[in-house]
Amino acid sequence: MPVPNHRDGCQTLMYPTHCPDCGDQVYFFSCSCGSRVYFDLNQPPWLPHEHRCWLYHIRIMREIYGYPEHLIVDIIEQEAKVRNLQVPPEIRAVLDTMTNFLPSKKLRIIEIPPTDSPKVTVGMITVVNRNINFFKKFDYPDNTMGRALLGKLVNDAYLELTIREGANEDNVCSEFICYMLLNEYLTLRIQHNAVVGVTLKPFQLPDGRYIWLIHEIAVL
Repeated sequence: MPVPNHRDGCQTLMYPTHCPDCGDQVYFFSCSCGSRVYFDLNQPPWLPHEHRCWLYHIRIMREIYGYPEHLIVDIIEQEAKVRNLQVPPEIRAVLDTMTNFLPSKKLRIIEIPPTDSPKVTVGMITVVNRNINFFKKFDYPDNTMGRALLGKLVNDAYLELTIREGANEDNVCSEFICYMLLNEYLTLRIQHNAVVGVTLKPFQLPDGRYIWLIHEIAVL
């Protein structure tokens, strides 16, 4: 297929899918030059989906640039004002949720389960890490022995989610760093910033440490 700004002989692939951020119908394009792009159309004028995907920009500001949530809200609102646009209601709902987690609140990160008991909670997905490497994460060798020790964690594809609860009566927010099968995440089409109910189950590593694995999840 003809593709703009690509040399002759470039091998390309394009197929319909859904945006991992907003869930809209898009076309994923990749090529042997290294490009990876979501388009709104599979033909000219080749409109990149990111040009109209508010949730994409929210995720990039949070995950890549590390902006605090109150600053992201200010940037989105200012950009909408400059472009004379109305923030869509669904994006406004996301921004309103983000303002519930201002820096004045204390944050408690619960990455290692304190017990071997399951945890049932409701919270917002604040971070999605699709590039988790369990060997580096837990200091295991990337060889046959390391794979045998980690078992299903490397036999199946996982991603890392950070789920933040609302503040309690002491104005403390708890964040749970947990892991979910990639196929299940894609099948459910869970969007970034979604509010979910989850059942977390501890999984014991060979050295005795525990991590959270998502046993059940539902978008609320």
